[in-house]
Amino acid sequence: MAVMQQEEKDQILIQAKTQVKETCSLLDHTFQDLAVSVEMRKEDFKHDRITDDKLIFTRLLSYDETRLEELDHLKDSPYFVKCRIKKEGSSQEEDWFFGKFGYKESSIFSWITPAASIRFEKPGTFSYAQPDGKIVRGTLSAKEQYMIVHGKILFLATESLEQERELIYQEHFSTHKTGFVLPEIVAQMEKAQDQVIRADHKGSFVISGPAGSGKTTLALHRIAYLVQSPETSEQFPTNSIIVFVQDTSTQDYFSHLLPELGIKHVQITTFAQWALTILGLTDIKYVDRFGMDESEKDAFEQAKLGILHTTHDPLLTLSKNPFIYLKKVYDNALENEQLDVFKRQTKALQLDRFDLTLLLNAFHATHGELTRTKEYYQELNNGTLKKKIGRLPITYSSSLSMNFKIISLNKLGS
Repeated sequence: MAVMQQEEKDQILIQAKTQVKETCSLLDHTFQDLAVSVEMRKEDFKHDRITDDKLIFTRLLSYDETRLEELDHLKDSPYFVKCRIKKEGSSQEEDWFFGKFGYKESSIFSWITPAASIRFEKPGTFSYAQPDGKIVRGTLSAKEQYMIVHGKILFLATESLEQERELIYQEHFSTHKTGFVLPEIVAQMEKAQDQVIRADHKGSFVISGPAGSGKTTLALHRIAYLVQSPETSEQFPTNSIIVFVQDTSTQDYFSHLLPELGIKHVQITTFAQWALTILGLTDIKYVDRFGMDESEKDAFEQAKLGILHTTHDPLLTLSKNPFIYLKKVYDNALENEQLDVFKRQTKALQLDRFDLTLLLNAFHATHGELTRTKEYYQELNNGTLKKKIGRLPITYSSSLSMNFKIISLNKLGS
C-alpha cells in the first residue's frame, strides 16, 4: 500500500474539522434548548405549578438534568472514533460515531452499546451480537480515531481497506496538559480491555496484575458498563453499589472518574471511612498500624488477627464507647504486652482495621442489620415531598455482591 501524501492528509483533516465543528454546534444548540426547558420545569416546581404526579415529575426532571450533563460533555468532545460501515444486506455505507454518550440524531453511539465493539476491529468484515441475540454482520471499510478537546481536534489517525493506519494530525499535548483532568481511558481502550469490561456479569470475576497496570481503572469502567448497559442496568442500580479503595487520594481520583463516565451515586470510600460512618464514630481516628516500631506493630496485628477467627461471647453488647467493647474482647485474648499497647491505642483514640471489623460484627449482632444515616424523601398526602433524615438499612446489589467480584491485587494480602 502506498504512503499517504501530505496533501491528502490535509484534505482529510479539513473535512474532519468541518464535521466536528458542525456536530459540536448541533449539540450545543440541543444543550441550550434543554437547559431552558429544565430551568422552566424547576420554576414550575418551585412555585407549585405542577398538576401531575410530583414524584414522577421529579424523576423526569432528574433524567433531563442527567441528559443535560451528557450533552455538556458531548458538545466539547462528541466522539473518539468514526467507522464507515456497510451492513450485510444493505447497499449503502453509513458513518457511525462512538463517544462517551449517545446522540442518535448524529449517529453517535455510546461506548457501552454492542456496536461499539466495531471500533477495535481492523478494516474488513465484522460482527457483533445485539441484546436479543441477533448477529449483525457487515464490512468496516474505514476507521478514524480522534482526540477532541473543547471542540478542537488534537489527534487524528485513519486506516481503511486500501490504506494502512496513518497519523493525520497530532498537536503537541504538552501545551494542553492542564486541560486533561482525567485520561481518556475509554477512548484509548484496547480490544482485550473492552472484552473484559463487556464480559458476562454472572459468576465471579477477578482482575489481577502488578501495581500500576490499570486494574482498578478497568474495574471502574466495568462498573460503568454494568450500570449503563440496558441488559444489566436494572440489576445494578448505582445506589446499591459500593467501591472500596485503599486510600483517600485514590478515592478522590475515582470519585471524579465515574461521573466522567456518566455514573453518579456510586459510593466510593475506604473501608475505614465506611466502617466509622456505620458505627457513628465521629471523634475516632483511623490508623493503619498501631505501635512504637515495626516489630511491635507486627506482633499487635498478629494477635488481633487471631482474635478475628475466634467465637466471641454473645452476651457482649456494643456500647457507645467502642473501646469499652474492645477491652472486654481483648482482656481475655491478648497477652499483657499487647494489652499495654492497646491501652496506649485507647488513649490515642485510634482504631485499626481489626478493631473496626470486630465492632461491625458486634453492631450487626446487636441490631440485626447494618444501617446508615441517609437523606430521603417521603411523599405526603397532598403530593408534596418532604426531606427526612434517618438510619436506613444498607442494601447492596445481590448480583454484585454474590456474582461479581473484582479484586485489585496491588500487594499480596491486601
